[in-house]
Amino acid sequence: MLNERQTKNYMRRLLQNGEHIDVRTGEINCTTLAEDALLEFDHNWGDDFEAEDAFEFAFQVSEEWEAAEVAA
Repeated sequence: MLNERQTKNYMRRLLQNGEHIDVRTGEINCTTLAEDALLEFDHNWGDDFEAEDAFEFAFQVSEEWEAAEVAA
């Protein structure tokens, strides 16, 4: 079963590879990031999570990513 940490780590790896980031603006597309995770894991979530949680995780990861980019 997946958990929040595993899902967010997957999303971070995607961002590190430059996926789901607009090359012109540098903005992260949270929708496609969440959808990518849902497709990758084929909804193998634990009982505590629902598919909608992937969108919240994507938002949180994008916030972390953007904060780190500003600090750098």
